[in-house]
Amino acid sequence: MKTGDRLRAERERLGHSQDQWASVTGIHRNTQVKYEKGEGSPNVEYLAAIESIGADIDFIITGEKTVYRESSPDYECPIISKIVEQLEAVLNKNNQVLSPQKKAQAVVILYRLAYPNKQVTEKMVKEVIELAE
Repeated sequence: MKTGDRLRAERERLGHSQDQWASVTGIHRNTQVKYEKGEGSPNVEYLAAIESIGADIDFIITGEKTVYRESSPDYECPIISKIVEQLEAVLNKNNQVLSPQKKAQAVVILYRLAYPNKQVTEKMVKEVIELAE
């Protein structure tokens, strides 16, 4: 199943129309159709918007359903710190700049992708930065 298929499946699971998601995300309905056909990739703002209405972003990006995990500073801080370091390193290496909000959204997505093995690769960081731009 490809990203567009998972996006459509998640929208349908929630009982929403393409028009509803387009409205929530601020895109045109035709763009929603293209995303679901795999003819484009949604950006970080889009993903944050659909997450706010219940979409499982982990599933859409990776194909893996979100697993409930208990949070604690002892568990989360080292992972988040590593993610921020890697994000900054890739941005600096490529002379890229993201707004604080887009950085925060990128960190959230990378954190979710890092679970459960606590691994974040440079490739993952680059892909999330592309979504954020």
